[in-house]
Amino acid sequence: MSKTFFCFLLFFSFSRYAFGQTEIISNTNILEVASSLFDVSVDGIMDEGEWDDAMQIPLAYETEPGNNLPASSQTIFFLKYDEENIYFAFKALDDDPEKIRAFITDRDNVRNNDRVGVYLDPFNTNASAYDFTINALGIQEDGIIIGGGGGYDSSWDALWESSGKINDEGFFVEVKLPFKSIRYPSSQSAQTWAISAWRKIPRSIEVETRSHPIYQDLNCHICQFNRVSGFENIPVNRNIEILPTYVGNKTDERINITDERLDGGKLTTSFGIDARIGITNNFILNGTYNPDFSQIEADAAQLNINNRFALRFPEQRPFFQEGAEIFDTPEEVVFTRTIADPVFGSKATGKFGKSELAILAAQDEINNLIFPSNDGSGNTSLDENTTSVFGRYKYNFNSALYIGILSTTRFSENYTNLVNGGDLYFRPIDPLSIELQYVHSETSYPSEIATQYGQPEHAFGGDALYFSSEYDTRQWQSEFSYLYRNDTFRADGGFIPQVDIRGFDYYMRRKLWADNGQNCFTQIQCTSGGSRYDNTRDQKSESQIFGSITYEGPLQSEIEVAVSPVRASRFSGVLYDLGPELETELSLRPSRAIRLAFSFEASDQIDLANEQTGTEFEIEPSISLRLGKRLEMDYDYSYNYFERGTKYLFKAHIFESNIRYNFTARFFIRSIIQYQFTDRNPDLYQAEINPTENELFTQWLISYTLNPQSVLFLGYSDDYLGYETEVNTRIDLTQIDRTFFFKVGYVWRF
Repeated sequence: MSKTFFCFLLFFSFSRYAFGQTEIISNTNILEVASSLFDVSVDGIMDEGEWDDAMQIPLAYETEPGNNLPASSQTIFFLKYDEENIYFAFKALDDDPEKIRAFITDRDNVRNNDRVGVYLDPFNTNASAYDFTINALGIQEDGIIIGGGGGYDSSWDALWESSGKINDEGFFVEVKLPFKSIRYPSSQSAQTWAISAWRKIPRSIEVETRSHPIYQDLNCHICQFNRVSGFENIPVNRNIEILPTYVGNKTDERINITDERLDGGKLTTSFGIDARIGITNNFILNGTYNPDFSQIEADAAQLNINNRFALRFPEQRPFFQEGAEIFDTPEEVVFTRTIADPVFGSKATGKFGKSELAILAAQDEINNLIFPSNDGSGNTSLDENTTSVFGRYKYNFNSALYIGILSTTRFSENYTNLVNGGDLYFRPIDPLSIELQYVHSETSYPSEIATQYGQPEHAFGGDALYFSSEYDTRQWQSEFSYLYRNDTFRADGGFIPQVDIRGFDYYMRRKLWADNGQNCFTQIQCTSGGSRYDNTRDQKSESQIFGSITYEGPLQSEIEVAVSPVRASRFSGVLYDLGPELETELSLRPSRAIRLAFSFEASDQIDLANEQTGTEFEIEPSISLRLGKRLEMDYDYSYNYFERGTKYLFKAHIFESNIRYNFTARFFIRSIIQYQFTDRNPDLYQAEINPTENELFTQWLISYTLNPQSVLFLGYSDDYLGYETEVNTRIDLTQIDRTFFFKVGYVWRF
């Protein structure tokens, strides 16, 4: 540990003095917003006099790729409010409106569109900010920016109105945002909010303009927003939202794959209700009974061959998505997809001055468990009632420092997992930031589970520690991180698939910008780094050194080439020295209608099933098409080839298509098809395996959405399976199940 820490000090001392310091200037001018005198009709048309009483801010700065250059396209941001709503609008001028890229698409899918947006930090603490984004046709996207290195939460959805229209000058967008949809201080006197207005113009190169400059040597994004004073006599909201849902499905299954027909299932329906109660402007209670956790977006297909650790699929269920950013910490000790089939759930989230609080509880009918180790992870699911309780408290001293504590508990009749810990974010000087987290777990498994999966048969404790330090400016970026998890650490409410590990990784990056926009590139990044991890018995677990170069340029092109010349990995007690690894990625958008992407990887890998080394090749091309303003087509293909010597071990193909037609912003039809074919060489496997397997999944959906919570959809999905055994038994691709499903939900707000 002392050697690691010494290396860290040398690394960042060099970064601190070799790269130099840049004077940091934050935006401190306070603007004034007044209450509305004239009504607003949210129709995307700038009616005469409608916005004359609004505060107006020009988006005068080009912040990407330029470094606070004068904006080349004129954009005006309008802002005002009344006793119930905030109103804002954008007048975005364009020299050639025919080149504006805007599509009628799903909510939260407006990237690569001409778009404008507002970031709001009503508490003016720089801890987090709401994001409201609108494309030129009024399609919405929203989320939360998490300060202190926390990233971005795209799962948050709010109720608000927007409209946009393309005109002869460019486009005009209008928005009505109810105060009930956000949290803000409970004060009748004038308040000061942090606000950033921006516009993104995707042509051959995507350009961003802002209402304020962005100094990238200041490692605090929200600190640089405009400060806007006003917002007085706004209401104290104790709003109530009630969301009843009615869902149903009918699944027919083939019990034995050789059966002639599917066994008809019964139509199963259920009624559930969600409630959201605003105790104050900034403290919310959520409750749900018999919740609908239906998931209409199919998980992306992933190859589950020669994998050491459990695959992670993202959370897509609305109840768990709301407020998820509060539970976000470097070690993922909260991962709500471990709650698989809940009977009820409740949640309380609030912000009080500089404090943030979140508590979530759920009763689950399934207990999902991961058994991690250094080599890999196992898992099981138990049919038993399990209670999960997650709690998180965070205190923001200022924009440069916060501390947090977190506790999770999962328990059933003969099982307990308790995790407690604390975390810290600190920015001692700009642009240096530090993150630190320590967690301790106490776990007890049922004796039969402990015996079956090789776990301790008595209660046991474990520890985990994470530390990282990052230096980030416009020209330079470097990071050092250290991780420790002993072999008895468990976080069953999270996603921690590997334990018995300690070590570090680091990288240093030089960023070159073409600020004048006349070069053949917009940015070039040169990166070098490495890693070294041991198990807790001081045996090397894995290590590598690497270098990469990334190019960004015209046609929104991005090319990355990465090489790892030295690699090693331990598996089943044996340390394997692996050969070089080569990775390349390419993407570009030659027109508004087409996006192309391609990746290639070649490397020596461990054949986990047979404990030998081989060479693996992976190719992944993809294409996205936007035909007209309404039709979206995305196609992805993945090919994996693993060879040992001159013979192949396996070949795997994955194809996925997603086709969607948007009649309006609210009404669409969609189809998803996923196909996987695997060809294995039985002569190279120690255990008996099927030489070939193929799987097919299809889903068809028709959906009408009034808002993020008021929906009606009807759908159909099915699964097919086929295989060939080593004794030449062949099963052609056969339908093994089919499901018809529907959902009706409508939210009432009081």
